Amino acid sequence: NHAATEPKIKPIIANIVLIIVMILLCLLLLEVMLRVSNPPIVRGFIRQPDIYEPNETVGYLYRPMSSGMIFRDGNYRVDLQMNNRGFHDVDFVDEKREGVTRVAVIGDSFSAGLHVEREKSFASQLDGLLADGCNCEVYNFGVDGFGVHQERTIFEDYVLDYRPDVVVHQIYDNDITDAQLPLIFRESYRDILIYYPASTADQLDVAKQEIDTFFANPLHQFLYDTVTDTYLSRVVYRLMQNSIGTDYIERNRLRLYEREDINLELDATPEERIVQDMVAIQDMCELNGCEYVVVMIPDVEYVTHETDEYYALPIQSLLDDAGIAYLDLADAMQAEVDAGTNLFFPDDGHTNEVGHAFIAEQIASYLRDTMDID
Repeated sequence: NHAATEPKIKPIIANIVLIIVMILLCLLLLEVMLRVSNPPIVRGFIRQPDIYEPNETVGYLYRPMSSGMIFRDGNYRVDLQMNNRGFHDVDFVDEKREGVTRVAVIGDSFSAGLHVEREKSFASQLDGLLADGCNCEVYNFGVDGFGVHQERTIFEDYVLDYRPDVVVHQIYDNDITDAQLPLIFRESYRDILIYYPASTADQLDVAKQEIDTFFANPLHQFLYDTVTDTYLSRVVYRLMQNSIGTDYIERNRLRLYEREDINLELDATPEERIVQDMVAIQDMCELNGCEYVVVMIPDVEYVTHETDEYYALPIQSLLDDAGIAYLDLADAMQAEVDAGTNLFFPDDGHTNEVGHAFIAEQIASYLRDTMDID
């Protein structure tokens, strides 16, 4: 009987293997077709890096020596590595070598440069440009999402310890909005980035329970782990999106607030608040023997002539009154884009590698010509 049964089992096993192989080939073919056609259902996925830790003074900072991946479909995919002090740069050296001109960069996501490889950020490229003919080093203290008041705190608590000779302070149009908001904290929990002001901190436990419930479903966990690499997972997620009811897979973040609910009642305009912090930085620079310049990066809509409104104009008037030096990159970036150069990612307002290189060149030229760096 055993001898008679064995020949029957082998064809069954062979058929099962054949079916599995055919299914895998069909899935592979479907994956290839989705990648070639790139239909709307597979677009728009974002992944935030698990590099943040809450901070009582500025809301959050990068964890020293942390690493993570930032991803936006069709725009960028970057493996990040923070340094020994928790910034997107090579490790900082505490002692300043004799004869070295140390340049410190403070700012938001444009300075942090998380959307490009670390050596491609404008701060890193500025370091290389200034090294040609100058015993200079550039330290990057940029943190994405920061406003000017947080950047002032970074200057006071971190930058001054490194005895900079020049401070380059990059700003952007969302600094106007940031000046109207309370401190926003960030905390990573199970790879989900939670954003919250102090007023909603009591909701953290509930939010974490919701995230635990989400990941208790093995399918959710599988989709979350594979959605940045596999288009089929994106299709399955989008088809299930109504039943899942979260955007954890798509953006891996959770906001516990609405901006219109937490706007501050101000005793000054946002521009005035911004310049008040800049004046404080300028005063501290003078006390510590360093020069200070504000660098204004225009938004992509202004650069591409989609709008005539430019956030920096009211700030420039106040800076003129305060005697603070600034470099406005709007005209230069408009001219470069008009000449056919693409400085920005297609679906994201951040500058790409070419844009970072252009900004670095503009700042290097300004520092050599105006601040006599050589």
